[in-house]
Amino acid sequence: MLSTRITRAKELLVLTDFSVCEIAHQVGFGDESNFSTRFTAMVGQSPQQYRKSAMKPAEN
Repeated sequence: MLSTRITRAKELLVLTDFSVCEIAHQVGFGDESNFSTRFTAMVGQSPQQYRKSAMKPAEN
């Protein structure tokens, strides 16, 4: 299921230093472009943007 794969990708983006391409392959996408398109459609930001925003410390 796509949502499960995207959820796993979100975990990998935050918890690992794997490239977006590596993560795409790990969650079952044949290429990074298709993964990025589907991720952006579901999450509202690209994998790179998601990783950056998730890594920012929470502001009080």
